[in-house]
Amino acid sequence: MKARIVRLIYTTERRGAGTDSDPHRDVVQLWSLDGNLIAELDPFVRDKFTENGDAQASGVLFEPSRIGRRSNDVG
Repeated sequence: MKARIVRLIYTTERRGAGTDSDPHRDVVQLWSLDGNLIAELDPFVRDKFTENGDAQASGVLFEPSRIGRRSNDVG
């Protein structure tokens, strides 16, 4: 295994409508210094996948439609 220190921007974003199907939660996002979204951890999405037995749900979830999106992009 290799490890190195990298500089990232760590943000949290409040999401959810406060319902059972979309509860309030804090979503962690990791951004490159030039403003590209690298990774996102949404606890509700993770828990939903874990209930379905998805092996990848224990780590950081990536939303392909959002990864690489610049911070000023819409949608």
